[in-house]
Amino acid sequence: MSKGMLPMSEVSSACALSPSTIRRRIEEGKFPRSVNLGGRRVAWRIEDVEAWICDPAGFNASRPESLETIGGSKS
Repeated sequence: MSKGMLPMSEVSSACALSPSTIRRRIEEGKFPRSVNLGGRRVAWRIEDVEAWICDPAGFNASRPESLETIGGSKS
């Protein structure tokens, strides 16, 4: 499993979803939440995106590790 972060443009490309679809699926709990990098900058953990790509129908966004932000606070 890879470690690192992906910006929206790379997540959108890797998952073949538009940014608006990604945002909608996050709200529905059907896509990993982004991590706040400070200010308005966000990114996704590569391992969360890979988990979604492997099993989009079985993805569970309520996993605690998918809700953490940099610094340990929850979003």
